Amino acid sequence: YVSYPEESGRIRVDPSQLTASLINLVANSRDAMHHRGEVTVGATPASSSVKLFVSDKGEGIEVNDQARIFEPFLTTKGPDKGSGIGLSMVYGFVKESGGTISVESLTGSGTTISLYFPVVTS
Repeated sequence: YVSYPEESGRIRVDPSQLTASLINLVANSRDAMHHRGEVTVGATPASSSVKLFVSDKGEGIEVNDQARIFEPFLTTKGPDKGSGIGLSMVYGFVKESGGTISVESLTGSGTTISLYFPVVTS
């Protein structure tokens, strides 16, 4: 399910990097659910920012790994299942765009990764 209310505002980002970032986050969500469950992609106004988010009902991220998930080459997937570079690329894109990123996760209950981008007024 994807929603983007008009009142969310406009952001200035590289569309290719945004697309790649969202695809990466959705693919990670899919993998965390072992091909069963629900992924939600959406946007909402957040103060002077637009919040884009990807949320899943997957396994969640272990507490010890949450603080490190944006490190290059860190992966919690098995051998030959991931390079560990995807989330670090998302992090770099968000920071380069003047935004911030946050993670909310509970083991066994799922994960939400939120990307916050400043609203463009002109």
